[in-house]
Amino acid sequence: MLAIIMQGLRDDDLDYVLSPTFIHHCCYVGLDPDAALNIKIKYLRREIDPANL
Repeated sequence: MLAIIMQGLRDDDLDYVLSPTFIHHCCYVGLDPDAALNIKIKYLRREIDPANL
């Protein structure tokens, strides 16, 4: 599941990151929903560089 999350971020797959599935996958690997939402927000603000993942 973590590989799917990382691949979605690395591929700059906006549809995946904006989907509820992204939050579900983050929760599945042990993150709480708030942490998953923070990852999503940082990604959308370009604070996370997909090229460095």
